[in-house]
This record gives sequence, C-alpha cells and structure tokens, in this order.
Amino acid sequence: MFLRRPILSAIIVLAGAAATAPATCAESYPSRPIRLIVPYAPGGPVDVIGRLVAQALGESVEHNVYVDNRPGGSGTVGTLAAIHAQADGYTLLIGSTATISILPSLKANVGYDPLRDLIPISVVATGVHIFAVNPKVPADDMKSFVAYARSQSVPLAAAAGGAGTPDDLALYLLEREAGIALSHIPYKGTGPAIADVAAGHVPVIAADASALLPFLEAGRLKPLGIAAMQRNPLVPNVPTLDEQGLKGVQSGGWFGVFAPAGTPPGIVHGLSTRLAAQLSKPAVQARLQAAGVLPVITDASSAKVRVQQETEKWRSLIRSANVRVD
Repeated sequence: MFLRRPILSAIIVLAGAAATAPATCAESYPSRPIRLIVPYAPGGPVDVIGRLVAQALGESVEHNVYVDNRPGGSGTVGTLAAIHAQADGYTLLIGSTATISILPSLKANVGYDPLRDLIPISVVATGVHIFAVNPKVPADDMKSFVAYARSQSVPLAAAAGGAGTPDDLALYLLEREAGIALSHIPYKGTGPAIADVAAGHVPVIAADASALLPFLEAGRLKPLGIAAMQRNPLVPNVPTLDEQGLKGVQSGGWFGVFAPAGTPPGIVHGLSTRLAAQLSKPAVQARLQAAGVLPVITDASSAKVRVQQETEKWRSLIRSANVRVD
C-alpha cells in the first residue's frame, strides 16, 4: 500500500521524459558534424550540387556539413550507405532523378525502395532537358525535326549519356509524344555524346541545359526546344516543346536532400526549414544558377509529393516503352 505512490510518481516521471525526448533531441540537433553522402564521384553535376548544399546547410546549422563521395553501381552504393546509416540526422543523402525516380524501376536488384527507405527533406534544384541537333540537320525547331524524322526510311540515331539515364528517357518521352522512332545510342557519359553530335556523327541529342549551353553558345549545336512548361532563364531564347505543340512534355533532372527512414520528424522539419531559408537567399540562388540548375524551395511535405510524382512519371514511361538495361 505505502509503495504505490512513489511507484506511480516514478511512472509519471518516466512517461514525461519519454514524451519530451524527441523534442529535446530535435532542439539539441545538431551537436556535431553532419555527413552528406553524394553517390557519385567528385566533379560531376550531383557532386557540385551536393557541395553547394553542404555549404549552405553548414552556414545555417553552424556545424560542418561534409561531403562523403560514395560512387559505384550507378549511384546505388552511396544510396544504400545512406539508407543503412543510423537514422539520427547525422547522415543525409543527395538524391536525384536517376537514383530515386529511375533506377528502382529500371533495375530489379537495386536493393532499395526510395519511397519506403528514405524521407525527402527538400528538393533543392532542378535542371531541364534540351533537344539539340548538329547544325547540318535540316531542322530549326521541333516541328521541322519531327517532320524530318518521319521522312527517314530508318529511325534517326539519337545520342544520350548512358542507357536508362534521364537523358535517354527524355528521348523515349519525345518518341512517345511526337510519334516518331529513334535509334538510341548510349554513351559512357554526356560529354562524349555531345561531342559526337557536334562532330556530326549522330544527328540529335537530349541533354541537360547546363551541359549543352557552351555548345549552343558556340554554334556547334542547334537547339530544337526545351522540355519544360516555361522558358528557362539559362536559355531564354529556346522555346519550350509546349509552345511548339507538344503539350505537357516535361523532362529534366532534379536534386534533393534525403534522410534514412526513421529519422525523427522534428529533425526532418528543422532541416527542411533551414534549407528553405538558405535557398531563399540571393547568394545561394546565384551559386546554384552558376552550376546550371534552378533553385527550388520546398518543405518536407511538398518534397515528398514531388518525388512521388516524378517517380510515378518515369516508372510509367519505363514500363510503356519497355526500357531495359543490362
């Protein structure tokens, strides 16, 4: 009888401590450096975006945010490393169209389900695809190119920086929407693909605007159109495919920050809020634009919706086009 009150008081104290533990954890976070995994080698576009994000986030949390490059398996090695890390907010991941929205639908053995195993914190930037041709191709816009492609006795060769990449899938999207046939030529990287089109070995290419821009400015490639609903400030004179009658054609890379599933909601919300504040700063936006992408400001909820929509779009295209990668 006399022990009941102390026991009951202890239970109440413990329950209260348990209830406030997540909040306390979020309030004290971070207390040490944060690792940001980039699932590609240094120097590539995802690495560049990752380092800009690490710098911006580090300025906000007042702790070092360092990039850990984990290349391999077309991005799956680094993605899996993030997924299997402790879900405490001290390991984050730069995810992109390829690793999150495409690979899990393209390959059966990637080892992860991004919608189950990762939590979107923020989509931070987007790119956009441009369709371009060698200057000798008798087409100055997408309408004339479609007519030219249809007039050929065999499908035109089309270059992309790898089989099953966002660039390659953009070509499949064009085929579906324009009603044309192309012969896909995958290269080991966007650079060699662009070089071969500029040299006249292949007539057409789909690639990110940032990669094509130097060749467009030098007149070594001729733009047909941009796969977006609105013109892009990086290439304001290039008309959209939507303007040219191919309604709703949108294709381009996106980049986001993710945490392992199970990361406390308070930490996710705090990181999302901090990133949104940093991405609103003109200096940060300028750095991203200089890297050839457009800054995006999202919270965790809208980032989740966007990732789900992108994943379903590419999954649907991969299935309908019967895209296969060995």
